[in-house]
Amino acid sequence: SNSSVIDPHGEWLYFWEGSGLKAIHFDTYGERQLYTAPQGQRAGLISISSDGVQLAFPLIPIIELKSQTAKIYSGMAEMFERCTSGDIGMVKTDGSEHWVAYHENCWTSHVNICPADRDLILYCHEGSWANVAQRMWLVRADGTDRRPLRPQEPEDALGHEYWLDDGVTVGYHGRRGPQKEGIFGLINKDGTDCREYVLPVPSNHCQSTHDGNRHITDGLGGERYIYEIHPQDDGTAECTKVVKHNGTFEMQIGHPHPVISPDDKWVLYTSDRGGRCNVYLAEL
Repeated sequence: SNSSVIDPHGEWLYFWEGSGLKAIHFDTYGERQLYTAPQGQRAGLISISSDGVQLAFPLIPIIELKSQTAKIYSGMAEMFERCTSGDIGMVKTDGSEHWVAYHENCWTSHVNICPADRDLILYCHEGSWANVAQRMWLVRADGTDRRPLRPQEPEDALGHEYWLDDGVTVGYHGRRGPQKEGIFGLINKDGTDCREYVLPVPSNHCQSTHDGNRHITDGLGGERYIYEIHPQDDGTAECTKVVKHNGTFEMQIGHPHPVISPDDKWVLYTSDRGGRCNVYLAEL
């Protein structure tokens, strides 16, 4: 499977097997198929609503990329140029209904359901960040109220957006302005209260604790640590080391992508140090 997600009640695992979206029960191992992706399209990462009622995911055309090699991102520029459509797919977890929430005329990805509103979808226009004019978008599950989140200037490169548990705030990171300042950002879903903090270390993905009071990032560059971000009132941030991940970032599956445990005490991350991807746990 290229994506799977556990329902909030801990009873079902939803996953892709080929073009089929399936569910398997943890106790009985009973399996059922909920949906089949349309011919000519492939599905991406699955998001589940906090009540476990519905799933969302991107659907993009299957394109044979001439530039694709084993090197990470080798086919991204070609995919960005050739991909002229992208759907946001929705499926009810009881299998009763499926539909396309919105059709874009570009490559779409990073589909995430709002924790406080199962019908509000956060997603992105995908591609090299230098080429994407506006990365972050919101849309309702019925296709209405589509709008950009944190409108970008031409020099901005922002992304890796994620919901905080309050269902109000979205976190992200990237580079801002002509100086390409590395920043960590927080913004309300209605576009208000945008807070951005200049980081002292290169960052690749950020996450926040479940209470929204602490934030982490997986640093890249010379010293490859998981850092805790400490936003300051002057728009800067201090960073303290949590653990050295030592990842190479040479494979997509080897990116650390740190996440935080439900009790906000542990960081779970991936590293390919030693040549093989493994999952590690470190105290926060």
